[in-house]
Amino acid sequence: MRDDVREQVDALVAAGRPAEARATARTALDTEGPDARLLLALARAHLAEDDDDHDDAAERVFSEGLYTFPDDIDKGLRLRPISRAAR
Repeated sequence: MRDDVREQVDALVAAGRPAEARATARTALDTEGPDARLLLALARAHLAEDDDDHDDAAERVFSEGLYTFPDDIDKGLRLRPISRAAR
């Protein structure tokens, strides 16, 4: 299920629907609990807005993932880097 949600979030971001992507990710996190790669997808959805408030939110979500999953979140980073330059 988590993989399906992450794929849906990524697809929504790619389709230019970051607000819907964030809502989808947040709902899954709230109902199913924390997940390193889903937090990373949520951070990417914030970055897709290209807005300072969302940049700050992306950093908070990413930090939450690093704090909660210090050994897991880097696996997601190796798959798809998260950076402002990658937008």
